[in-house]
Amino acid sequence: MSTAPAEPASTTPATADLHATRRIALRRLALTSFFAFGALGIHFPFFTPALLAVGMSASAVGLMWSARSATHMFSPSLFGVLADLHGKSRLLSAFALVSLAVLSTSLAFVDDEAIATLLFALTGLLGGASSSLLDGLVLTALGEEKRRFGSVRVFGSIGFGVTALTFSIVDDAVAL
Repeated sequence: MSTAPAEPASTTPATADLHATRRIALRRLALTSFFAFGALGIHFPFFTPALLAVGMSASAVGLMWSARSATHMFSPSLFGVLADLHGKSRLLSAFALVSLAVLSTSLAFVDDEAIATLLFALTGLLGGASSSLLDGLVLTALGEEKRRFGSVRVFGSIGFGVTALTFSIVDDAVAL
Protein backbone atom coordinates (compact mmCIF):
# COMPACT_ATOMS: atom_id res chain seq x y z
CA MET A 1 0.00 0.00 0.00
CA SER A 2 1.52 3.29 -1.08
CA THR A 3 1.25 6.20 1.31
CA ALA A 4 2.26 8.84 -1.22
CA PRO A 5 -0.14 11.02 -3.19
CA ALA A 6 -0.24 10.41 -6.91
CA GLU A 7 2.11 12.64 -8.85
CA PRO A 8 0.72 14.77 -11.67
CA ALA A 9 1.45 13.59 -15.22
CA SER A 10 3.81 16.49 -15.94
CA THR A 11 6.30 17.27 -13.23
CA THR A 12 9.26 19.53 -13.01
CA PRO A 13 12.38 18.49 -11.12
CA ALA A 14 11.31 20.72 -8.20
CA THR A 15 7.84 19.12 -8.05
CA ALA A 16 9.35 15.66 -8.32
CA ASP A 17 11.64 16.48 -5.37
CA LEU A 18 8.67 17.75 -3.37
CA HIS A 19 6.72 14.56 -4.09
CA ALA A 20 9.70 12.38 -3.17
CA THR A 21 10.18 14.31 0.09
CA ARG A 22 6.49 13.95 0.88
CA ARG A 23 6.59 10.18 0.19
CA ILE A 24 9.56 9.76 2.53
CA ALA A 25 7.86 11.82 5.25
CA LEU A 26 4.65 9.80 4.94
CA ARG A 27 6.52 6.50 5.10
CA ARG A 28 8.33 7.66 8.25
CA LEU A 29 5.06 8.80 9.78
CA ALA A 30 3.41 5.47 8.91
CA LEU A 31 6.26 3.60 10.58
CA THR A 32 6.16 5.91 13.60
CA SER A 33 2.39 5.37 13.82
CA PHE A 34 2.87 1.61 13.72
CA PHE A 35 5.31 1.66 16.63
CA ALA A 36 3.63 4.42 18.65
CA PHE A 37 0.18 2.88 18.53
CA GLY A 38 1.74 -0.55 18.86
CA ALA A 39 3.34 0.49 22.12
CA LEU A 40 -0.05 1.69 23.35
CA GLY A 41 -1.47 -1.72 22.50
CA ILE A 42 0.77 -3.32 25.12
CA HIS A 43 -1.04 -1.53 27.96
CA PHE A 44 -4.34 -3.22 27.42
CA PRO A 45 -3.54 -6.91 27.88
CA PHE A 46 -0.85 -6.42 30.54
CA PHE A 47 -1.62 -3.43 32.71
CA THR A 48 -4.55 -4.67 34.78
CA PRO A 49 -3.23 -8.20 35.44
CA ALA A 50 0.22 -6.83 36.30
CA LEU A 51 -1.15 -4.40 38.86
CA LEU A 52 -3.42 -7.00 40.39
CA ALA A 53 -0.47 -9.41 40.58
CA VAL A 54 1.56 -6.92 42.64
CA GLY A 55 -1.29 -6.60 45.12
CA MET A 56 -3.14 -3.49 43.99
CA SER A 57 -6.88 -3.57 44.52
CA ALA A 58 -9.35 -3.88 41.66
CA SER A 59 -10.93 -0.56 42.66
CA ALA A 60 -7.52 1.17 42.51
CA VAL A 61 -6.89 -0.28 39.05
CA GLY A 62 -10.35 0.91 37.96
CA LEU A 63 -9.56 4.38 39.29
CA MET A 64 -6.29 4.34 37.32
CA TRP A 65 -8.12 3.56 34.08
CA SER A 66 -10.66 6.30 34.84
CA ALA A 67 -7.90 8.83 35.52
CA ARG A 68 -6.17 7.81 32.28
CA SER A 69 -9.38 8.20 30.29
CA ALA A 70 -10.09 11.63 31.79
CA THR A 71 -6.66 13.02 30.96
CA HIS A 72 -6.66 11.32 27.55
CA MET A 73 -9.87 13.17 26.73
CA PHE A 74 -8.39 16.64 27.35
CA SER A 75 -4.85 16.19 26.11
CA PRO A 76 -5.41 16.55 22.34
CA SER A 77 -6.90 20.01 22.83
CA LEU A 78 -4.25 21.07 25.32
CA PHE A 79 -1.29 19.89 23.27
CA GLY A 80 -2.93 21.10 20.03
CA VAL A 81 -3.12 24.63 21.44
CA LEU A 82 0.52 24.39 22.57
CA ALA A 83 1.58 23.16 19.14
CA ASP A 84 -0.33 25.96 17.43
CA LEU A 85 1.07 28.63 19.76
CA HIS A 86 4.68 27.54 19.42
CA GLY A 87 4.66 25.89 15.99
CA LYS A 88 6.46 22.84 17.39
CA SER A 89 4.13 19.92 16.59
CA ARG A 90 6.97 17.57 15.70
CA LEU A 91 8.95 18.39 18.85
CA LEU A 92 5.87 18.11 21.08
CA SER A 93 4.94 14.79 19.47
CA ALA A 94 8.43 13.40 20.07
CA PHE A 95 8.39 14.71 23.65
CA ALA A 96 5.00 13.10 24.30
CA LEU A 97 6.10 9.75 22.83
CA VAL A 98 9.38 9.60 24.75
CA SER A 99 7.74 10.76 27.99
CA LEU A 100 4.99 8.21 27.50
CA ALA A 101 7.57 5.45 27.14
CA VAL A 102 9.42 6.58 30.27
CA LEU A 103 6.22 6.86 32.32
CA SER A 104 4.92 3.52 31.11
CA THR A 105 8.20 1.85 32.03
CA SER A 106 8.24 3.53 35.44
CA LEU A 107 4.89 1.93 36.26
CA ALA A 108 6.73 -1.39 36.54
CA PHE A 109 8.57 -0.06 39.58
CA VAL A 110 5.67 1.51 41.50
CA ASP A 111 3.74 -0.31 44.19
CA ASP A 112 1.90 2.65 45.72
CA GLU A 113 -1.65 2.98 44.36
CA ALA A 114 -1.78 6.78 44.54
CA ILE A 115 1.52 7.22 42.70
CA ALA A 116 0.52 4.60 40.12
CA THR A 117 -2.79 6.41 39.56
CA LEU A 118 -0.99 9.71 39.00
CA LEU A 119 1.51 8.10 36.61
CA PHE A 120 -1.23 6.32 34.69
CA ALA A 121 -3.22 9.57 34.45
CA LEU A 122 -0.10 11.15 32.93
CA THR A 123 0.14 8.30 30.41
CA GLY A 124 -3.38 9.22 29.31
CA LEU A 125 -2.34 12.84 28.93
CA LEU A 126 0.74 11.92 26.91
CA GLY A 127 -0.93 9.11 24.97
CA GLY A 128 -3.75 11.36 23.79
CA ALA A 129 -1.28 14.08 22.91
CA SER A 130 1.12 11.82 21.04
CA SER A 131 -1.58 10.19 18.93
CA SER A 132 -3.35 13.43 18.02
CA LEU A 133 -0.10 15.27 17.28
CA LEU A 134 1.09 12.35 15.16
CA ASP A 135 -2.21 12.44 13.25
CA GLY A 136 -1.72 16.19 12.76
CA LEU A 137 1.76 15.61 11.36
CA VAL A 138 0.31 13.09 8.90
CA LEU A 139 -2.36 15.56 7.79
CA THR A 140 0.26 18.28 7.36
CA ALA A 141 2.48 15.98 5.29
CA LEU A 142 -0.48 15.05 3.11
CA GLY A 143 -1.07 18.69 2.16
CA GLU A 144 -3.96 18.85 -0.29
CA GLU A 145 -4.30 15.06 -0.26
CA LYS A 146 -5.98 14.92 3.18
CA ARG A 147 -8.51 12.38 1.90
CA ARG A 148 -5.65 9.85 1.97
CA PHE A 149 -5.26 10.15 5.75
CA GLY A 150 -6.60 6.64 6.32
CA SER A 151 -3.94 5.07 4.11
CA VAL A 152 -1.27 6.29 6.57
CA ARG A 153 -3.26 6.08 9.81
CA VAL A 154 -4.10 2.44 9.18
CA PHE A 155 -0.50 1.59 10.14
CA GLY A 156 -1.19 2.87 13.66
CA SER A 157 -4.30 0.71 13.92
CA ILE A 158 -2.40 -2.31 12.64
CA GLY A 159 0.42 -1.68 15.13
CA PHE A 160 -2.06 -1.42 18.00
CA GLY A 161 -3.95 -4.54 16.95
CA VAL A 162 -0.85 -6.65 16.32
CA THR A 163 0.76 -5.83 19.66
CA ALA A 164 -2.43 -6.14 21.70
CA LEU A 165 -3.20 -9.52 20.13
CA THR A 166 0.40 -10.76 20.31
CA PHE A 167 0.87 -9.82 23.94
CA SER A 168 -2.54 -11.25 24.86
CA ILE A 169 -1.54 -14.57 23.31
CA VAL A 170 1.86 -14.47 25.02
CA ASP A 171 0.18 -13.68 28.33
CA ASP A 172 -2.18 -16.65 27.95
CA ALA A 173 0.68 -18.97 26.95
CA VAL A 174 2.84 -17.92 29.88
CA ALA A 175 -0.07 -18.24 32.33
CA LEU A 176 -0.48 -21.91 31.37
